[in-house]
Amino acid sequence: MNPSDHKTLHERLTELADALGAKAPGEAGVKAWYIALKDFPIDEVVDALDTWLRTKPKMPAPADVRSILAGRLSDRIERQAIKDKLEFAQGAARILGDPQIARLHLQRIWTILKNSRPHDPDDWWHRIIGRWRLGESLEYAQIVNAKLAWERAGKPAEWTPPDLEAQLERAAIQAEGSAW
Repeated sequence: MNPSDHKTLHERLTELADALGAKAPGEAGVKAWYIALKDFPIDEVVDALDTWLRTKPKMPAPADVRSILAGRLSDRIERQAIKDKLEFAQGAARILGDPQIARLHLQRIWTILKNSRPHDPDDWWHRIIGRWRLGESLEYAQIVNAKLAWERAGKPAEWTPPDLEAQLERAAIQAEGSAW
């Protein structure tokens, strides 16, 4: 919903309350309804309120209407998944049924794989150490995990965690200052 739908929601809730013999929500109540349902389009909210009116004898809570809308969303997603699965199966049958089309698709896959850069499982900690070397501040968990990965990979101990490096640098500065 958009803020401009606030009036429509207020009118519909007032009509619903009147039809069910309940008290219509005031401005604060309508604002609460809007906040609870703002992630759904107004036409779907109005339709859910109409469904409620046809099936229930009391005024709904925003959570009741959200349940109706969430169920409908879930149904739409499931129907789309079934449709996509069917389309995929038909496409797969067509590809596998014709050797020329299968070869063409395999060539496309091979081209994609050939042109993509290989994935290195160590990339994550290489990037973290690179960020640290550029002077970026790191979280403690990043430091610890990168250091462990570095050591497990058998790399030389040229990488010092930032906290230890800061301590060593502080000690060197203090030693240099005491020499004056």
